[in-house]
Formats: sequence, structure tokens, C-alpha cells
Amino acid sequence: MSTTTTPVVVDSQASTEIFIEAVRANDVEKVRQMLAADPALANVRSESGDSAILLSLYHGCHAIANELLATGARLSVFEAAAIGNLDRVKEHLSIDPRLLNAVSHDGWTAVHLSAFFGQTEVVQYLATIGADLHAISKNGFGAMPLHSAVTGKRLEVAQFLLEQGVDVNARQTTLGYTPLHYAAVSGMQSAAKKLIEFGAEVHLKSVDGKTPLDLATEKNHAEVIQILEPLVGSERKS
Repeated sequence: MSTTTTPVVVDSQASTEIFIEAVRANDVEKVRQMLAADPALANVRSESGDSAILLSLYHGCHAIANELLATGARLSVFEAAAIGNLDRVKEHLSIDPRLLNAVSHDGWTAVHLSAFFGQTEVVQYLATIGADLHAISKNGFGAMPLHSAVTGKRLEVAQFLLEQGVDVNARQTTLGYTPLHYAAVSGMQSAAKKLIEFGAEVHLKSVDGKTPLDLATEKNHAEVIQILEPLVGSERKS
């Protein structure tokens, strides 16, 4: 009796869906096996238009991102910015300078993405060549790069943006969150301190009437509460 097994053949769409789910699940071994069988999968996209490499970054799986790169994943200016490939960013911009403030399929500029993923060198380069550091994302977030940096817990990027004079009290357009609101939600004490140092107003309210202290209290972020409570109290007295 033969012990040879016949491989299961799936159509390209089904294969893509299985692969994307493996990326989302951070299943490194399955991704590696599928790439070995079909290297073209390195460049597939999800139904919403996300590339496999961007999905791997969003899900925090750098091992999968490395597998994709090693298999030949192509990088757009947005993916290059997100992963920190400055040479590829420069190459794209030399070919088409309009990409500097262009938005990705999901509404982010290269500055937003590099800020969120903590690619300080890329953010600094984009700033030096005139990228809009106050750009509002074209999606349901309506966020600026500083919001992205704080949401991604990237203090170094946040400080750089603040040093460039971005609006420390800029509001995200849907929830009305300032960067300090995001620091409060995430419990990022270091960011809260830095934002206040650069003039963040502690009393500003979101669309639903919540201050950063309210959000920190809801999330029970004691260290942020300790920073904000005395400041809110002193403003109430004055």
C-alpha cells in the first residue's frame, strides 16, 4: 500500500484567505509553510486591501514580517514607512514626490504609519522634506501623527513631533480625543508627562464629555491619575 499523500489543491482565492487568516493569527509556522509552497502569497492583500506585511505589523508579529520580506514582499511607501525601511521610502518619493502627503488605502499618510510604529528615523526624514505633521487621517479616526505616536506608545516620536511645534491639544475628529486622552486611556505615564510639559490642557473634554482624568480613572491607570489629579484640582481652585 502506498503511503504517498496527495496534496490538497485550493484555488488562489481560498489560499489567500487561509494565508491572511494565518497572518492575523500570528501563526508563524503556517505562514512559513505556505510561503515555501507559494512565494507569491507574500504580496497578497486582504479583502479590505491590507497587505500581508502591514497586517503582520498591526498584529505585532515581526517574525511573520521578516518571513514576508525574506520571501520577496514588495513594499509601498506606506509599508516601507511602517516597517522603517528608509531607503525604500526615499526611493518611492524620488519617483513620485506626491506620495509625501498621500494617504494609504485605509487613510493614513506615511508620517502617521511611521509614527504609530515608532520609526523615528523615517518620521524625522519625512519632516525634513516637508511632510504635513498636522495631516488628518482620511478614515474613521480623523487623527494626526501625534495621536498615532501616543496611541502606539512611541514616546521618542511623540517628543520629536512636539519639538516641531505640532498642536499638543489637537483633537481627533470623531471622539474629540486629544493626545493626552490617548495617553490616559493607554496608561502611558511617560507620554502624559511629556504632553503636559509641552502644554497639554488637562481639562479638555471629549465629544462625550470626558477629560483625560475621567478616562484614566475608568481604566484604573493609577500612575496617570496621580499625574492628572493634582493638575485638575489646581485648575478648579484657580
